Amino acid sequence: MIAPPAAARAERLADYVGRCTSVEPTTCWGMIESDIGALRRTDDGRTFCLPRTWGATHGELTSYPVAFLDHVRSRLAAARFGQASAPHTQVLAQVLGQIYPCS
Repeated sequence: MIAPPAAARAERLADYVGRCTSVEPTTCWGMIESDIGALRRTDDGRTFCLPRTWGATHGELTSYPVAFLDHVRSRLAAARFGQASAPHTQVLAQVLGQIYPCS
C-alpha cells in the first residue's frame, strides 16, 4: 500500500510539535514555513491575513522572519494543552488567525 502524500495526512498537533522540538530550530522553522505556504494556497483568505511584506522590505513575501516563525512554534507548543489530538494544520490556521486576523 502506498502512503498518501504528507499534506494529505492529518498529523496530530502533539506529534507535530514533538517532531518539531526533536530537530534543529532551523528545520522546525522550515516545517512551519512549508505548512504556512500550503495553508496560504488552500485558505479562502478569511482565516488569517498575513502581511505581504515584513518591516522595511518592499518586495513580495517570499519567506518569513525567524522571530515570526519562532513565535508560531511557541504558540503551537502551547496549543498542545487542550488541542493535542487536533490536526496540526487546523491549529496552525487558528494560531495564524489569532496573530493576523482578517477583520
